This record gives sequence, C-alpha cells and structure tokens, in this order.
Amino acid sequence: MFHHSYGDQELFMPGEEMPEWLVPNNEGQISFMATKDLLEKFLGLAFCVVARAKCGQKDGGVHIGPAINGRRSWGQGRVFQRDFNQVWLKCYKPRLLWDQVSFGPNGWNCFIATIRAEDDVIVKKCGFRLICKPLENDLEIFRQHNQSLDPALLYEVRHEDNQMSTAEKKSSSEIEDLLDNKTSREENSSSDLILEGSNVTDFPIQNYHFSYYRDFQNVVPRGEMPEEFVPVEDGTISFMVSQDLYDKFLGLALCVVFSVEDGKKEISFDIVPHVNGERRNVLSGTLGSFDSDHMWIRYLIPRMLWGLLEGEVDFDQFEESYLRFSLRIGVSGGTVKKLGYLLRFRQLEDDLKVVLEDTQFVDPAALCEDLDRSRDLMEFLKKCHLPIENLEWTESESESNESEEE
Repeated sequence: MFHHSYGDQELFMPGEEMPEWLVPNNEGQISFMATKDLLEKFLGLAFCVVARAKCGQKDGGVHIGPAINGRRSWGQGRVFQRDFNQVWLKCYKPRLLWDQVSFGPNGWNCFIATIRAEDDVIVKKCGFRLICKPLENDLEIFRQHNQSLDPALLYEVRHEDNQMSTAEKKSSSEIEDLLDNKTSREENSSSDLILEGSNVTDFPIQNYHFSYYRDFQNVVPRGEMPEEFVPVEDGTISFMVSQDLYDKFLGLALCVVFSVEDGKKEISFDIVPHVNGERRNVLSGTLGSFDSDHMWIRYLIPRMLWGLLEGEVDFDQFEESYLRFSLRIGVSGGTVKKLGYLLRFRQLEDDLKVVLEDTQFVDPAALCEDLDRSRDLMEFLKKCHLPIENLEWTESESESNESEEE
C-alpha cells in the first residue's frame, strides 16, 4: 500500500529486501545535532524496516518514536502480519516528525528517531538515510558539532530547481523505484543524488534509549557481591540456549561491584550484547558520582538486549540449534571489582532440564525458575537484592508491559 500526504510518503508491502541506498542500522536509532537554520536544510528522514510477526502470533507492531533532547513526542507505527515478511518504507519531513521543537539558548538541539518492535515481531532489517539540501559553508560547522553517525547517512541533494518543491511532488512510482533500486551506493553517488560524508556529534544518545519494556536498577554502598549471583571473571556474561529454552527466558539480573579512587568520580557504564558474535542493543548511561565502593544491580528483559529493535531473536537467521548470548560490561570512572549474574526462566519441562544437564550450556547455579507467575517476579527481584519499595525505574521505562508474564 502506498500512502502520500503532506510531509510524508510511505510504502508498505510484502517483500524481503531493503533498498540499498539506505544505510543498515541494527540498533534502530539515529541522532544528529542541528540549529534552526540547519534543520531547514534537511528535506527528510527516510527509514525502512523489514519484519514479520512470529509464528503462532496473528500480528505485531513496529513503531518510530521521535525525541528532541531526550524528550519524546508522538510516534507512528505499522502492524506486521505473520507468515511472510513485509517492507515498511517511509520518508518524513523533519518538521512533521519533530513537530514540537523548542530551541535552546545556543540554538543546538539533538534530534533522535528510534524504531522499536513490539512483542512477537521478528525484525529482519532496518536502515536510515538523512536527505538534505547542499550544506555548503555550513558543512564544516555541522561536522564540528556532529561526530558519531556513519558519514554515509547524509544525502546532499543537488538540483538546480527548488528542492523542497521537488520532494513534495515526488510521486508514488518514484518511491516504488527507490524500493526496487538494487544499485550500489557508489552508483547512486554519481546520479542526481550526490552522497557526501559527514559526521554527527558524539552525543550520548544511548542515555535517551527508550523501550517498550521496563527494567529495574539499584545502586548502594557495598564492596562485596551477594553470594546469590554467579561470578564472572573476564567481564563477559555468556551462555548458549536453543529456541525452546529462549522462549522460556524472562530476564537477566547483573551485579557489578565497582571501586572509586582519588576522590569523587562520575561513573558511567556500557552494556554491549552479542548474539553469536553479532552486536545488538547497546545500553549506556551514567550512575552518578561516587567516592567509595558501590554495588550496582540491574534487571533487564532479554529483548531489550538481544532482539533486533527489541523484537524477537530470529534463530532462523543463524541456522544453528543453539545460539550464544553474551554481555560485555564496561565501567568508566571506576574499577570493576566483581561481576555476577542470574537468569530468570519460566518453569522448565523435564525434557528441557535433561538437555541442560547434558549440554551444560547454561550454568545451573545461574538459573532461576518461576513456579508462580503472579508473584515470582517480585521474589526474583528480592533474591537479586532489588528491594521493591526502593526500586529506581531507569530511563528505558515505558508505560507498559510485563508482557512476558502472560
């Protein structure tokens, strides 16, 4: 289905491929800094998602959520059906996507767009492209304030006629041509759309990561790790599970004991997940300023870490019975003294327990089973030393959804 209205163009249809002129982005997030004058030179943000609902589910949604300086505004989405992949290709005018802009005193703002999948959606591909008028003398200023995006994300459109008028008049057949375009980026750069590289600001966009799932954390003065957690020696949590076992996987609790030397320091963290060596949804942020040893505990939903755009993990992508799930934990401003974890699963059938005993792909000491779903989340959090009455919601909280409890 093709849709065209003032300020956006959209194509939604069955398909397997993402247009090659879009830059792949497995994290589903793009961010850039701009002033009011610079924003006027951006013609559109184009994105594409290839996805389907998981087998056994009727459908599932994928949504784009814009934010300005970390403050979210409205978002739109699409419902994907099961049994076949679908392509969602859309291009927004910036003023339509980020429609509630309030420029700060210095005129610079961070514009963020994040794509997230709902439960039971398998995302195959995702990509973005920023389309703009020639930046000319503003290009150097743009580079000075922007240093972290892939330079290939920027398209500078060079025509003699009025670019905004051209963009507004683009027809549905032209959009379909873009979807069918199989030329390389090098070939595109010699066409009417000239690709020129630029960098985007080293802005802590992960601090504004948002999620459909909620997680808990707690930071307390303490120099030793509770004995309930399984210790890790090399800074990386790792285990292997099958599709059947992953479907029972409800959550992971990690515990980090860090020390601080030479006065008060700001402590920041990076949580870097991988599936079979493929990087997924990186979480970064700050914990605060500390001048002594502290313990940080955080509970996370699996899809927040390993699902592409927080959808389901696609085991078929890897064509293996068991996949390796890992987390690398990094702390800046302090030194990690201890690292440990626990895994929360639904109650396991006897045959899965036998497989776990035979393979030893999951440390039995790390595995915690839910026997009573109505109260076992609270029991698990207590076991992880996350006192319910003092819990701190992290910035990735949304208004949802303990959907994994259903």
